[in-house]
Amino acid sequence: MTAVPINPQMLAWARSKAGLTADEAAIQSKIASTRSRDPGGRIVDWEGGEGAPSHGQLARLAKTYRQPLAAFYLSSPPRSSSVADFRTLDSVEPTQNLNLRALLRTVGARQAELRDLLVEGGATALEFIGRVKPSISVESLADELRRFVPIGSQSQREYRSADALFRVLRQAVESTGIFVYLEGDLGSHHSRLDPSIFRGLALKDTIAPVIVLNPNDSKGALCFSLLHEVAHLLLGDEGLSNYAPFDERRPRNNSVERLCNGAAGEFLLPSSEVASYWDALEESSLESRVSRLAREFSVSHTAAAYRLLRLGRIDAPTFRRLRALYHRRASQRAAALKKQDGGPGYLRLQRYRLGEATLALVASAVAEGSLRSTRAARVLRVAPTHVADLCEARG
Repeated sequence: MTAVPINPQMLAWARSKAGLTADEAAIQSKIASTRSRDPGGRIVDWEGGEGAPSHGQLARLAKTYRQPLAAFYLSSPPRSSSVADFRTLDSVEPTQNLNLRALLRTVGARQAELRDLLVEGGATALEFIGRVKPSISVESLADELRRFVPIGSQSQREYRSADALFRVLRQAVESTGIFVYLEGDLGSHHSRLDPSIFRGLALKDTIAPVIVLNPNDSKGALCFSLLHEVAHLLLGDEGLSNYAPFDERRPRNNSVERLCNGAAGEFLLPSSEVASYWDALEESSLESRVSRLAREFSVSHTAAAYRLLRLGRIDAPTFRRLRALYHRRASQRAAALKKQDGGPGYLRLQRYRLGEATLALVASAVAEGSLRSTRAARVLRVAPTHVADLCEARG
């Protein structure tokens, strides 16, 4: 088989990160011996630049090391993440945290590829990263978000669905130079990441800032998480959110989290408008009034209830009761969807996951001849045979 042109140093780095000896890596990756070399020796040779693994062997090594294939083509190891809120939770299964760490590495490798592409194309630094001081008030940060993502509250209320609002918000955010991805697993449902583990992630960079959202969350929650992560980037901060803003548990470094939560909430549910709308509702049932509020502003029911709590329209016990109710309903909907057959086509799903910003950049580079399909496939995390279809069908 044809050898894969990888960076040998990245092979050694990945094995070191996995904490495996060459023999252990060979056994787990099912590397066979040759007449002159045992399996572990072959890995040592590859790491020294003597020969290279086949594509199949490389894929098995990637799985063993829990690294994306793209990592082996980088010129140097991706930077260590400084995500402030990344931590192990007592209530989280170890496998889930391993999957999250693997996703973080995948995102880092893709960001490095995107940055290289942009630099090669003459991109200049984005000035908005860190332009806002951490001492800013919630209201002022919400105003910054409105200027950065120009969509007024009245037009927001005209969309009438969280799905439509999210599409508009994502397009507006991507137009600024931020790449927005939706990643909820490592490529199969077996590695699905629950929103309680990971809701959103921001990785700052002056050339290729990235936001990753968990599509296993509700559309209303995605709107909130997107704005929350944008706020992190405006503050020049990185963050991984695995707590809902209305969760009584509080992460460490919570002053920035509360600031970003408050700004995103004020953006989607402006205090004065929510108060006047709520007071004018005539429905007799509290639940129906909350539902009307959520639909009016295209947010999740829990976010609407939490905003009412913050504005003093409902008390804490009432909020906890509503939150439990909405959580049960969300779990029931998720279980029902899991049983349904079919779903969106592969290309449509990949376009939704990748976003227009990445597809436009890759399509332009491929058309200009500066990006080969094999490298494009690494950036998009798809088979090379799908690159042309994705580029042609974008939008």
